[in-house]
Amino acid sequence: MKMAAVYLFAARGYHGTSIRDIARLAGLTNAGVYHFVDSKEGLLVEIMTEGQELLQRVTEASRAAVAEPEDKLAHLVGTLVGAHGKNRMLSFVTDWEIRSLAPGSPAHETIRAMRKGYESLWEEVIAAGVARGRKSPPDQTQFAQHVHGGERLVPPRRAQRLGRDRPRARRPRPRGPGSKP
Repeated sequence: MKMAAVYLFAARGYHGTSIRDIARLAGLTNAGVYHFVDSKEGLLVEIMTEGQELLQRVTEASRAAVAEPEDKLAHLVGTLVGAHGKNRMLSFVTDWEIRSLAPGSPAHETIRAMRKGYESLWEEVIAAGVARGRKSPPDQTQFAQHVHGGERLVPPRRAQRLGRDRPRARRPRPRGPGSKP
């Protein structure tokens, strides 16, 4: 059922997907879906939580494997790219559908806190490199958010040149119901 939801959320977006759509793709009834989850938002939060926990877990393991800040940064980048490549649709839903959660709601704040925890891993590595005399990005927190797909994907001035406040995301093309999210 979660695979069906990830597929549909990635293909159609959270608001473009109904419980009926998820049930149909998963081979369940609407009541069958509600046996496992309380609401569509609850299902989205479960999916996003699992995606964020997976990314956090593999990132912490990768970071612990090396000692030098430069090597840690390389491992962080590799882990992020690898996780997004291996779990394309799950990563897309985890990164982008936070906009579908009501700002300030417990679900939104939970996911934001998880993201902050992930971003702090980047900030620690960057700070360690700076402390050893390496070059510093203008704002370590902004850099960590940017790499993780934070609030903006391009610098504000470039977004203004593009004529919009927030760059649009491209949805990954779903491969089909049998493919991994």
